[in-house]
Amino acid sequence: MAVLGTDVFNRADADPMSGAWATMTSLAALRIVSNAVGTSGGSNADSGSRYTASALPNDQYSQWQLTTSGTNDGGPGCRAASGALSGYFSGAHDGNSHIHKFVTGSFTQLTNEIGVSWTTNDVLLLQASSTTITLKKNGTQISTTTDASLASGAAWAFIFNGSIRFDNFECGDLTTETVTVDKWHQRASERIRRQPAMVPSGVVGIKAYFLVPIIGDGRSLHTAFRPNLPVECGYRAVIASDRRGIPTYHSALVLATNTDEARYLANHYARVQVAA
Repeated sequence: MAVLGTDVFNRADADPMSGAWATMTSLAALRIVSNAVGTSGGSNADSGSRYTASALPNDQYSQWQLTTSGTNDGGPGCRAASGALSGYFSGAHDGNSHIHKFVTGSFTQLTNEIGVSWTTNDVLLLQASSTTITLKKNGTQISTTTDASLASGAAWAFIFNGSIRFDNFECGDLTTETVTVDKWHQRASERIRRQPAMVPSGVVGIKAYFLVPIIGDGRSLHTAFRPNLPVECGYRAVIASDRRGIPTYHSALVLATNTDEARYLANHYARVQVAA
């Protein structure tokens, strides 16, 4: 994943919400209140706003953190249209989690996960990959379905219940670069660096590999991330020969072992998958 947009709403209260947000067609506006997002005036009403600062690819995700819980009838949305009430969105109601959609104003519930509820500080993510729509809570999939009604659009949020608040918005794409082992050698000297972070906040259980440049050579791989990585420790080195034919370490394939490591590496180096 690559992060393409964020908003933490640390600014003055605004109704409708200020910044790169537009009220969804036929819905009430969302507002900023106490550095978080809720319904206009705190009333129960079908409300929604879409993010306008970044044009997302068709395969995309939208992520929000629930900072004040209620009935939690609201959640992240993706593939929102600009000229009609269309988009996928999520919510939790009566202790169950759902994926819904609007298509030119027509509402359909796509999933109903009984007994899966949300609470304060949960991180909710809705993603669309081709025709697969998936809802995650704190990095764990809780619901998924297939639907071909909406192929593109923007990240957004839907809220009905006036008591809940969302914060720490993030959106991006779902791309992960896949290269063959041979291409590792071609790219070894490039010292690939990529911004912004590819790991959304709140994600757990990450297993991500990153191409990290090497400082020096020999039996130990010296990197800015972990000094003195032994070649035999299970990390795979990318090896190229210098003009004299002597092998020289240029980059290491480093596995992130926890969330903090993955987030650090994602902020500094290119994430890859290795294909046979």
